[in-house]
Amino acid sequence: MPAGMTVARAINAALRDAMAEDERVVVFGEDVGPLGGVFRVTDGLAAAFGDDRCFDTPLAESGIVGTAVGMAMYGYRPVVELQFDAFAYPAFEQIVSHVAKMRSRTRGAMPLPLVIRIPFGGGIGAVEHHSDSSEAYYAHTPGLHVAVPSCPEDAYSLLRAAIASDDPVIFLEPKKLYWAAPGTVPAGDPAAFGSAAVRRRGTTATVICYGPVVGAALAAADRAAEHGWDVEVIDLRTLVPLDEDTIVAGAARTGRVLVVHEAQGFGGVGAELAALIGERCFGLLRAPVRRVTGLDVPYPPPRLERFHLPTAERILAALADLHGYGERAGTVLTFPAESPHAPASPAPMPPVQASPAPVPSVPPALAPASPARMSPVPESSTEAFPAEVVPVPASPAVLEPSATAGPVVPPISAGPVRRFLLPDLGEGLVEAEIVRWLVAPGEPVEVDTPVVEVETAKTVVELPSPHRGRVAVLHGRPGDVVAVGAPLLSFHPPGGPDAAAPSSGPPGEPAMAGTDPAPSASAGGTGMTGTAPTLFIPAGDTGMTGALAHAPDPGPGPAAPGDAAPADGRAGGPVVRRRPLDGWRGAVARKVAAAHREIPAVTVWVDADATGLLAARRAVASDPGAPRPGLLALLSWFALDGLRRFPVLNGWVDPDREEIVESAAVHLGLVVQAGHGLDVPVLPDAHTLRAGELADAVRRTVEAARAGRGGHLREPGTFTVNNFGGFGVDGSTPIVNHPEVAMLAMGRVLERPWVVDGAVRPRAIVQLSLTFDHRVCDGDVAGGFLRHVADLVESGDLP
Repeated sequence: MPAGMTVARAINAALRDAMAEDERVVVFGEDVGPLGGVFRVTDGLAAAFGDDRCFDTPLAESGIVGTAVGMAMYGYRPVVELQFDAFAYPAFEQIVSHVAKMRSRTRGAMPLPLVIRIPFGGGIGAVEHHSDSSEAYYAHTPGLHVAVPSCPEDAYSLLRAAIASDDPVIFLEPKKLYWAAPGTVPAGDPAAFGSAAVRRRGTTATVICYGPVVGAALAAADRAAEHGWDVEVIDLRTLVPLDEDTIVAGAARTGRVLVVHEAQGFGGVGAELAALIGERCFGLLRAPVRRVTGLDVPYPPPRLERFHLPTAERILAALADLHGYGERAGTVLTFPAESPHAPASPAPMPPVQASPAPVPSVPPALAPASPARMSPVPESSTEAFPAEVVPVPASPAVLEPSATAGPVVPPISAGPVRRFLLPDLGEGLVEAEIVRWLVAPGEPVEVDTPVVEVETAKTVVELPSPHRGRVAVLHGRPGDVVAVGAPLLSFHPPGGPDAAAPSSGPPGEPAMAGTDPAPSASAGGTGMTGTAPTLFIPAGDTGMTGALAHAPDPGPGPAAPGDAAPADGRAGGPVVRRRPLDGWRGAVARKVAAAHREIPAVTVWVDADATGLLAARRAVASDPGAPRPGLLALLSWFALDGLRRFPVLNGWVDPDREEIVESAAVHLGLVVQAGHGLDVPVLPDAHTLRAGELADAVRRTVEAARAGRGGHLREPGTFTVNNFGGFGVDGSTPIVNHPEVAMLAMGRVLERPWVVDGAVRPRAIVQLSLTFDHRVCDGDVAGGFLRHVADLVESGDLP
């Protein structure tokens, strides 16, 4: 094997070698085929071995594992990937009831050579369902083997052994180590499976750990040497089978044991290890077994995970507690001199110092139910949206120009700037490609203004600006690949580069160059300073394809000299401009505010198959003499038909008399995005028009509103229709057009898979929604109206 492999590449090499040696080895899971998996661990396997041996599956974890069970029973050796730790839970019934029990169920007659790969653990800035440490579930289930590598060497060897095994293996891959420091990968060490590795020899204390925390344990052991403590570190490598002999020997050798893992402490692997040590070498212990674990809470948000995860500081504090235990207790246990396991007498210990840094308390929001199971959490660097402050000379070009051709960047003036560094986008991503710039040099931006679109291995996202100011420099061109922490673009502070006294900016943002000559190195010594942090929300949790959630702006700071204070006296930063909320914008604002304040609105929606309707519309359009009805006109006609059946939706509420008013006439509002803003011209007595007349009237009304000639059409309406599909969105929950009581809306038409006559076929699907005033009717009326409209759409018949 070549030197310099990361954990991800080592796993890829193990899969590649196993597939080359044995055609029964197949790899499948979500996105593992051409994409190469979320973390690119299976990159290139589909191309090398074909899509019959490395292939994608539906998003159905239970089905993935169930299929693997059947294939293993049939003679294959499947290796499946469950994309994230908590994504495996839907497959838990298959794992516990069938994977773990098949050999026992058949009295040993049927082996089950199956590997379930699960990226697990935290430390990548992801949200819940993406950072669980679930090893205790699997270790507690008889019939499963559980492996947890901590380095490229073990990732390769353990996975090769797991694939060769005739028993099922849960292979937990610490995702934060995927692209960590590379190592030399040997040809394979089968003995690694089931045997622990002593990563550091020691005589005064033993740290037992595995997977993602081994690095922190070794760092703490190195720092402990400064205090005169000689700490041993044992990496378990596999939890089942467990190398009890190495564990007991290490505990007996030093007499002090600390167990470290990311998972919660209660009921975790550490509890089992403590029980094992207590049962087999209690008399040789100098202090009770201690644990440093994750807190007994659901996995916290990204900004708080540093309080949750075991760190070198927490481990060092626990080691200090262990080494000082006998002195505090007023007694020191003695051991028979002839005991072969008697711990060596350590040199006189210096005063116990847990950490050179102060140890603050854990935030109250994360305080567990049992404080006794917590270790103090030292303060670490502030996790922040990367930014740093640097002076920049006048320059006519990009600071770090790309070799590729691109637009000429206009000259910028000399002065202080803020640099926006590519933030940690979570999920172990280390770089992103610039897709397109959304701003240009010289352009003013506000906090949260989208400034650039980047593509990662996971998705395409827009990054919002963490600053107010004016764009000074773009540090790259579309197609350039930028590493996390590298500069994306630079900003001049509000007031421009020639301002006499730049604003210090809002609290929490870095000061301007000249105010603080040296950037803070609090963020891991990178020169990053604190500002509004950005958190990554991956796919699958929120219905979003992936986005950046900006933390709340800490608020504006004092105004710079020459900046006028806001009229209401509030403290604020430099104001770009102020506009009165009057005229048309004011009228719209008052109307939607009144609707939001007075109407208890509810929205229901349904997907409808519009394939037949669109085909009929195209057929009509092919006749040169026949008009082609627009979608808004068709929606209006269907709405009128529905209002004949459900007239309570055509009217308003009279709050003074506390009455529901049903109108005999339908005055139809049409939502139009005009040049002056949102407009709702009204088509009076729409119920009296025939289909062709209605289509022509809708077209004329919309054209007049867009041309600014619809003032005479703004009469009170009784019902409104809205086609927001023109904005490229699928669904919406619009505000009811006050004082009306309902609005029918339609999203864009998309080709989607649809079941027709028992077969899945591509069809033109549109989402219809009805937002209604709950004072007027309940869900039966609203649902009945919307279903009636959907049936008209699906009938394929033109009016």
